[in-house]
Amino acid sequence: MTNIRSDNDVKQLPLKAKPYKKSIGGSLFVYVMPGGAKYWRMSYRLKGKQSTLSFGVFPDITLADAIRLRDEAKKMLSQGRDATKEMRAARGKTKLKKTRAVFQYSVSSDGELSITSGRSTVCLNREQSLALKAFMLGYGQ
Repeated sequence: MTNIRSDNDVKQLPLKAKPYKKSIGGSLFVYVMPGGAKYWRMSYRLKGKQSTLSFGVFPDITLADAIRLRDEAKKMLSQGRDATKEMRAARGKTKLKKTRAVFQYSVSSDGELSITSGRSTVCLNREQSLALKAFMLGYGQ
């Protein structure tokens, strides 16, 4: 396979015993690991120093995404800005903390609702429970 033109071409890159690079063009390449992981990277030089910028893992980052990110990085570099620092800072601002909410609830015989998550507990009386139920079902509009 000589040219990478689609996500399917990236998907079909062969696995080898050692990691290898497959050039996409314009300093962008995919780094293929023996286990099958494929990482988008870009080599660049800024102020005489060689660096590599990572964009993410295929298929989370598609070929089109990687090309767009490469073009953004090249624009920054052409203005003398450090693409690695700026993109890392931007990624930090948008990265959401992935948590899984785990809670328990119970309803007493008189309609009171208790919701517990970790060490926190919220208790609602019967009227508050009914109001919450109406709100959740869209009746409180």
